[in-house]
Amino acid sequence: MRFILDNATLQRAVSTCAGGARANGRTIPILSHARIIARDGGVEVTTSDLDRQATIRLSPRALEIEGAACAPMAWLADIARNLAKDAEVAFVFSPQSVQIVSGRSRFVAQTLPCGDFPDFGLAGDVVALDLDPQALAQALECVSVAISTDQTRYYLNGVYAHWRDDALRLVATDGHRLIRRDLAATQTSPYKLSPAILPASAVKEIRRLAAEAPKGVRAKLSIGERRVEFELGAVHFLSKTIDGQFPDYERVIPQNVNHRLEVEAAPLSLAIQRALVAAKERRSGELDFADGRLIVSAIDGQGGQALDEIDAAGVEAPIEIAFNLYYLAEMARALAGEKLAFELADPASPAILRDPASETTVGVLMPVRA
Repeated sequence: MRFILDNATLQRAVSTCAGGARANGRTIPILSHARIIARDGGVEVTTSDLDRQATIRLSPRALEIEGAACAPMAWLADIARNLAKDAEVAFVFSPQSVQIVSGRSRFVAQTLPCGDFPDFGLAGDVVALDLDPQALAQALECVSVAISTDQTRYYLNGVYAHWRDDALRLVATDGHRLIRRDLAATQTSPYKLSPAILPASAVKEIRRLAAEAPKGVRAKLSIGERRVEFELGAVHFLSKTIDGQFPDYERVIPQNVNHRLEVEAAPLSLAIQRALVAAKERRSGELDFADGRLIVSAIDGQGGQALDEIDAAGVEAPIEIAFNLYYLAEMARALAGEKLAFELADPASPAILRDPASETTVGVLMPVRA
């Protein structure tokens, strides 16, 4: 096998496929390698860690001899990083090694046979969705804030995706907070979309790939009971889903509220940061709505206190509620609006958080004991 790439193309391949390779391949060496197939005028690079697989199709400057082999991924990344972006990179494969030549630089590494490379082999129907990759990246970034890291509740270690009200609904929760976001999408397959839990690692990679998409380009997201696939031009990313039962999140969202209040998001974020001077390890603080203003306060357990006041709209009756201030700050950033609306039933009930200018996103935050 022999072909020539420019280093910018090699760098793109390394960046795209990095999420599929396992950094340490001591247990299963092939997982630290990239499968490279040169045929039909193109070069295909694939990595896999048994749970995820990333593929990119490249257009080489020249393809002289077709073939296939597996080269060390970290070795390819090091070479791509240390050569000039416009450098010409020639790949020459022999039965058990690969040689890369660029100008006066020459690199050699041992290869592994493609027969050792894992075949994902996931069966079952998937539903394809046509959507805007930038909007997908923003939606995944928003809900990812609430993904749980508690391995004992593995079914919360990802984003729950299902079809609701003619939109793709994405939900994440860690038991203390929940974020739900609806994303405009068009189904392009005849099957019914099965609910699925997308693992956090796949969410992170899909978000990264989608965010890098050129404006105006559409993406395809395919979801099945056992896998999720993301396709964007020459890039194809595939991951297993989490086999588990996501909780009935609708039961967490309060249906009856007694207080609807609004504050400016930027002043609230600053008030929370100042209150955290006292909260520190305790993290909790009180929000006191009364007389057209909100007082954010926290104590440090040793007599110290921080207090900040900002304007609030819609305050008709006083109400005090305590939150984890870190969670509140993260959710305010995730909702990303100029204003933040609170919908409260009482100090012991979950609070609904919204961006008043958007109907696509809902956050729920559990109160804490003051």
